Amino acid sequence: MKLLMAFMIATTLLAVPFAAKAEEPVDSQFVQSGPRPNSCVPHKVAVDQLSEMFNEKVVGLGLGKNQQSVVELYVSSKGSWTILVTLTNGMSCIAAAGENWTDTAEQAELAS
Repeated sequence: MKLLMAFMIATTLLAVPFAAKAEEPVDSQFVQSGPRPNSCVPHKVAVDQLSEMFNEKVVGLGLGKNQQSVVELYVSSKGSWTILVTLTNGMSCIAAAGENWTDTAEQAELAS
């Protein structure tokens, strides 16, 4: 269900014509096989949509390989989650999404 919603968000957002396209490839671990539409949007648009539609907030981030991207994990209190990859050109792409996110005990201690 969450993947369908993420696809619907990307499709809805892509209805608005964007001149900018992702010029740099996402790290190979995030590339999906087969053809796919440009599912990248400006970072602010992606973050606003994750917040408004799923009530997801960023809980962690890190630099991608060769510091060519920032990888962010967004999670909601209901357990939905999204991994967003933002490229150096400011475009963000949904790399993965799902449901039933569970924090480990160590993560819970760090958050408190």
